[in-house]
Amino acid sequence: MTLVNRSSRKRLSARRLLSGGIVAALAALSIGLAAPASVQAAEPQPQGCGYGTGGPLAETICWIDMAQFDSTQAQSPQGQAMSVDLPGGLTMSFTAKLAAGADGLRPLAPVAFPTWSGTPIGNSAYVGTPGKPALYQVPGRNGGWLGEVTLDNISVSHNGVPQTAGYAFVMADAESSNKYEGLRFTSTSPITQIANITPAGYQPACGAQLTGLDTTQVTCMGQGVRNAGDIVTSTQSPTRVSIALHNDNDPVGNVATTRQGMAFGVMFSKVQATKVVESRYAPADQFTVSATETSTGATIGTATTAGTEAGVTTGESTILTQVEGTRVTFAEKISGDADATLDHYRTQWACTRNGTPVPADQLTASGTTPSVTLGVSVGDFVACTVTNTAKLGSVTWNKVDRDSQRLAGSEWALTSPDGTVTRIVDNGAGDENPAVGELSVSGLPWGQYRLEETRAPEGFERLTDVLTWNVDATHQEIALGNIVNLPTQPPVPSDPPSVPPTPTTPPATPTVPPTTPPGSPTPTPSTPPGLASTGAGGVLPMTLVAGLALLAGIGLTIRRRAQRG
Repeated sequence: MTLVNRSSRKRLSARRLLSGGIVAALAALSIGLAAPASVQAAEPQPQGCGYGTGGPLAETICWIDMAQFDSTQAQSPQGQAMSVDLPGGLTMSFTAKLAAGADGLRPLAPVAFPTWSGTPIGNSAYVGTPGKPALYQVPGRNGGWLGEVTLDNISVSHNGVPQTAGYAFVMADAESSNKYEGLRFTSTSPITQIANITPAGYQPACGAQLTGLDTTQVTCMGQGVRNAGDIVTSTQSPTRVSIALHNDNDPVGNVATTRQGMAFGVMFSKVQATKVVESRYAPADQFTVSATETSTGATIGTATTAGTEAGVTTGESTILTQVEGTRVTFAEKISGDADATLDHYRTQWACTRNGTPVPADQLTASGTTPSVTLGVSVGDFVACTVTNTAKLGSVTWNKVDRDSQRLAGSEWALTSPDGTVTRIVDNGAGDENPAVGELSVSGLPWGQYRLEETRAPEGFERLTDVLTWNVDATHQEIALGNIVNLPTQPPVPSDPPSVPPTPTTPPATPTVPPTTPPGSPTPTPSTPPGLASTGAGGVLPMTLVAGLALLAGIGLTIRRRAQRG
């Protein structure tokens, strides 16, 4: 990006034509002389404009590099024609003119930020701005209004097409205006204040006077002797702007030490789209994030992830906006295998405008859809980030006894939808829960799963039931709860042990009384030695006793009859 002196171009072209003719002539005469050094020297490398860090709207203010500003040439009637290559394929051209003020003129020279150690710009704001964006007065002993720089015939084009809107010009105090120092800003468009940069211990800029805001001329005058802040202003799509400088003219002051500086910038809009991948559903899944102009569909920026990248960004893209702002759509899409779909992901959008989060209700679309749309105005840096998290399933279960006490040592077989079998061991392979008897497995793609116990805890029976469940768009966290194991039962023997027979008691034999004649004495039976009168098991039965008694009675009767006869 270059600040180009148009009249210098003409002189340089003439020199090149002349040198080219001389070289050609010498070559024709076979004189091996080298071309003049002035012809071989390269033109200065383009600078264009650059961004600093810190300070209001730092991301969108591109400070114009005035390194090629020539104070003498700018004082000529035609001024110094310059052009600046800007980001986003934009080009700005203008004519720089330097004129004396009511109290004379001090020449200015281009310098880098900061112009001195006490100025806020370059020290605490817009730090690291490249090039020489400030025009700084040379030392002098005069005071009052001592010169004005005008940038006239400002035009901006995009790829050669003139643009009349969508940008702003920035004018700022590049030094520090305290007592009797000041600036006057003018423009063909109303001027607004972007910031009054006031570091700790400084007095605000324009402490004595700040008039004309929102008009085409603003006057800022300093107050006091302490270091003062810097005022930064902007004006929308002007065709001419100028800054006049006022130096200390206090008769008792040290006029020789008062110096003033100015800086010009151009402010467009920026957008950026960023993708963050927290986890992938499938390793081949890739994502494209983009920013497009909603009304035309023109792509502003796009970027695509690759491999295992956890994110990608379009980077900051400079755009021209409409006066009322431009709608920009931030979107994402997925690529990879044929089954790749954003349905496999949780999607969350988050946007900021100049570093401040944009409330969800200001997004045209919901924060969970593939795109959001926002309005972007001049000076806005809108950055949207979309985060994707894979909707993979998980399953948890507990191995317990009948009293719900955790049991250690179980092993399982988990069958995935594709038929893959994974071994799960409590507190071992595949188990993600370190607690005894509590098991957990995650990272499960969608589909139906089977869980079987392959080994029960010691002393318990293995569960024979097969547990099944589905992982899908609405079911990812599966809790199987407590799975109970019963204690192992003692084994049943095949041949029972022999049992001694239970003794039985023979039935009692009824006693038959002997037949005795009337009047005869009742005989008293005697019991043979070794026999019990009653009982069983080796004792003479009562029947035998009764029979003997009967025979004895019969014999006695026969004997008596024989005696009578």
